[in-house]
Amino acid sequence: MSRSASTKDERRPPVHPPVMDMRIDTRQVTPDNLRAEMLRALAAIHPEKSLQAQPEDRIPLEAFKSFRHSIAWEFNKLYWTCLGDWEKTTGRGYQQALPGGKSDGNDAEAVADSVADFWTLLRDMDTKKQLPAEIFILELGVGSGTRCGMFVDRFRALDQQRGTSYYPRLRVLMGDYSLETLDMSRPAVSEHMELCSFLALDALNPLKTLSFLRHKILYVHSTNMYDNLPDEEILRRDGRLFYVHVRACVPMSDAVKIAQTFDVPVEGIREWWTSFSETGPVL
Repeated sequence: MSRSASTKDERRPPVHPPVMDMRIDTRQVTPDNLRAEMLRALAAIHPEKSLQAQPEDRIPLEAFKSFRHSIAWEFNKLYWTCLGDWEKTTGRGYQQALPGGKSDGNDAEAVADSVADFWTLLRDMDTKKQLPAEIFILELGVGSGTRCGMFVDRFRALDQQRGTSYYPRLRVLMGDYSLETLDMSRPAVSEHMELCSFLALDALNPLKTLSFLRHKILYVHSTNMYDNLPDEEILRRDGRLFYVHVRACVPMSDAVKIAQTFDVPVEGIREWWTSFSETGPVL
């Protein structure tokens, strides 16, 4: 290894090559389009190396910024607020959009194990005379209510089997920031409705709603909802850390369909989105 000396005034900051990070969604990519998509991405990043001008293939809805502040979260909130309208329009339940077309949180064996562990906790507290008269449990991000319904069904059956009479003392708190989602979850717990309370709450700060139950909730289950919460993404390359900035875009093919369907100019999609995010879908 060779080294060279220099005075303080002669030193220059090191020159680092540009960083490129390419993400590939293996659920959508196919062998026949992988090469074309990678070449398109490379051409967009290094247009000077392309042999011909690249047509615009998307319309940006915002400038590059931290993902935490992206309008993607406005859209996400709008989706859950108007979930029934989205499902009616698309003809598909939201769980069908998940990998495999279902939630892995609804696995019957996993729910049964969770119920058994919770029952054991209650029995131990009861033995020590520490079990309160009301047994509060909390479901964060109720979705369709299926998982919570399975849990309470299984708990009732186990409670009856072991003759402990804990089930009538349950107070089931179902929390979500989407009022429509809370309404849609009701059928899944219809047999236990007298035990359930439906609460509008923010998962980022649940104590804002539940502070009066501090230290009283004995069981909390969080659904697969943390991909629905704003976050920051940090990239590490060559020992350096980078904040990742993103921007929401509409593929040009979809922008053309939107323009034709709703009689708006393609170049006005960005402004149209601003109005749509404020008013929501009108069916």
